[in-house]
Amino acid sequence: MKAKNKVIVVTGGGGGLGQALVLPHLLQRSEAHIVNVSSLGGPGQTIYGASKAALKLLTEGLYAELKGTPVKVTIIHPGAMQTKIMSNSGLKTSIDEAKVPKNAMMLSPDAAAKKYGI
Repeated sequence: MKAKNKVIVVTGGGGGLGQALVLPHLLQRSEAHIVNVSSLGGPGQTIYGASKAALKLLTEGLYAELKGTPVKVTIIHPGAMQTKIMSNSGLKTSIDEAKVPKNAMMLSPDAAAKKYGI
């Protein structure tokens, strides 16, 4: 349960907590932008996917509530990446990540950084 709580707090709740802290300061600026990075869950990633869905709903709500203010709100769904997200999450899964076929459409983190100039 500890690993599930961590995933929920970090990926779903972390965005909301951080934004609640900085939003009053952002509203005082002439312009500001909140950018949240969401994700698609995959097999064995139900908790992760649900927490990212919560982040998506939070972002959509902020977008509506902050319309007409100097704060813009965007959510990015980067698509499939070749990472070890399942094993790095600490969640137990029946899926062997090493055996998940790499899709030709999946970018490695290095390729994504190069493609987008990061």
